[in-house]
Amino acid sequence: MHLDPATLGTVSILLSALMGGLLLFSWFQNRTITALGWWGAGFLIAALGVGILGFQKLLPDESHEAIAVGNALVAAGIGSKYCGCRAFNGRPSRITWGMAGALVWLAAWPLTVDKPHVRLALIGLTASIYLALSAWELARHAPQQLLSQRAVVAVYAIASLFCLARGILGPSMQTGFWAELFSRGWTTQWALLVLLYIPAIAILLLSMAKERLEYESRQSALTDPLTLLPNRRSFFQKAEALVSRYTSRPLSCLLFDLDRFKQINDVYGHQVGDQVLQGFAHILVTHLPGGVFGRLGGEEFAALIEGTQEEALALAEQIKNDLEHSAITLGDAHAQATVSVGCATAVGVPIAELLTRADQALYEAKARGRNRVVCAGPKP
Repeated sequence: MHLDPATLGTVSILLSALMGGLLLFSWFQNRTITALGWWGAGFLIAALGVGILGFQKLLPDESHEAIAVGNALVAAGIGSKYCGCRAFNGRPSRITWGMAGALVWLAAWPLTVDKPHVRLALIGLTASIYLALSAWELARHAPQQLLSQRAVVAVYAIASLFCLARGILGPSMQTGFWAELFSRGWTTQWALLVLLYIPAIAILLLSMAKERLEYESRQSALTDPLTLLPNRRSFFQKAEALVSRYTSRPLSCLLFDLDRFKQINDVYGHQVGDQVLQGFAHILVTHLPGGVFGRLGGEEFAALIEGTQEEALALAEQIKNDLEHSAITLGDAHAQATVSVGCATAVGVPIAELLTRADQALYEAKARGRNRVVCAGPKP
């Protein structure tokens, strides 16, 4: 079966435009993932560039202007996808970064206009650099490790090596299959490879965006929106996992309750009260990096740590003192908050029982005058 390169080229252009439109449509549906806009624009710009390159082949004489503009648009399209990868990771993206390859290509055009092998090497190197940067961006700076993201990194890395080989080895190849693939412009082999690459990378990028949304949805269901700490559900999940791992080593549960918090809200207003909660959350994050803790609700927080009662008592005292020596100022309001802490330590005890004993110790701390740490005695 004979496959006409021109027909395959037309299909590639339409497919790239279709994938670009699909990515842009997804972006219009959810503007929070700006990377979709960059990626969609990249596919459309590249499709336009390939279209111009294909059109010039229909002309009786080679159009240098079409070759210059077409390749510049292809470079800009790949650069736009790199900007999308940066945006996906929450890092700044500038249009000048996406246009840099196209600008270099146009600047070098007067020197390469009569040297097709040099042009092939330059556009291959430009594409390779952008693809390598995209793979590095997603592999090195990803805030989460997503399965589809790893697949995109692999595809971009392979594509980068291919473009590099095409730019370096292509000019030296004269005949054979590899020459058709690497050095002779738009051939059947090259067109088939592009037809495989376009939908594959577009689907993977869409899958990556979908996976990110699902991850954020799961995180929001496990995060307290005010303090950004793990919520009650998340705390119990992590605490139960920790208890199951340390069945023969002591675990200590700390239960915190901000003293007279309702009075702070009544006197200073709920905005100050919210800042007190956020300030205490920051103290917990500072003292328990990577630990198991969270907001149980209202002004009540909990933490589960590996350690003896003495270690837990020392940590609770540090947290209590930090809050006591901090103050929340909002306008003329100057709020001072304190916290009472109940502590319970045991080995191989369910988290529910530990919390119950810590709650009893917390009740005693309140009864003794608040702003203190009380440890539960050994279980009889």
